[in-house]
Amino acid sequence: MQYTVNAGTFDFLWELMVLTFSQTAVTLVLYGVYLILFVLSLYALSCRKAAGTTLLIVASCTMAVLASTQMALAVALTARFGRVTQEIVHNQFLAADLKNAARLDVAVKSVFVINK
Repeated sequence: MQYTVNAGTFDFLWELMVLTFSQTAVTLVLYGVYLILFVLSLYALSCRKAAGTTLLIVASCTMAVLASTQMALAVALTARFGRVTQEIVHNQFLAADLKNAARLDVAVKSVFVINK
């Protein structure tokens, strides 16, 4: 197969892809730590019988759902970005693929804003 890609464009996309994959890898590791801390906090809160623990458990579960949604969207965006880069290299890139990736990016940023 013969590939025709501008070297400058490919270098930029490759660096961007490596950065995106590294960010996602670090985020997955930190998310794993977060899940462990979340389970420990649920255990600690469920052992207490003080007033307000139900509210804290509900708030913790809500934050965990938002964090899981954000993580799933980030992984989906990273996978989509890798696929778009592959399609650009193979000259099979379609404008619809870029729109789908842009929608995933908007979803990730929306959940991130809500999760702050």
